[in-house]
Amino acid sequence: MEISPVPRHRSLSGSGITLLVVVVLTPVMLLALLPTMFGLQRFVVASDAMSGSRAGSVDRGSVVFEREVASSELEVGDVITFEPPPGHGVDGLVTHRIVSISPEGLRTQGDARPSVDPWVLPRDVPTRSRVLFAVPYVGYPFLHGGGRWALLAGVAVSTAAATALLLGRAHRRPRTHPGARVVAD
Repeated sequence: MEISPVPRHRSLSGSGITLLVVVVLTPVMLLALLPTMFGLQRFVVASDAMSGSRAGSVDRGSVVFEREVASSELEVGDVITFEPPPGHGVDGLVTHRIVSISPEGLRTQGDARPSVDPWVLPRDVPTRSRVLFAVPYVGYPFLHGGGRWALLAGVAVSTAAATALLLGRAHRRPRTHPGARVVAD
């Protein structure tokens, strides 16, 4: 009769924990902490008004990173986030491209819209929020009103997936117990 040791419960190795931290926590840190360190603001694009075939379009669900700049620095082609003037039936912030600048103000248009917006933004506002870059798809959990709960759920799902991947790899590798002997028949 041969006695073999009972397999031990496998835990994450040091390299597994490091990989888990890198895969899960680094992207969360980059999206949450770094923008504020560099003075950037973040917004989630909630509609398809900017989506389209034009180069530079921002799709629904993207997180846009922006910086406040002097209104005098804005140029035609810049994408800005602003609150439309009252009376136009639009609630909340809008992210559209500047299509013209005149003494009367700024004209904007969503890339997927056939015509310019019905408003003219005043030029006397000292600063505006200009889009620097966008990360696609990251904002989808926030579109359904989840807010912080969506972020926590995303982190939990990412952590569970990374853990399952790491444990699955560890489980597939055959290990021998340090005290086990291989018996040849």
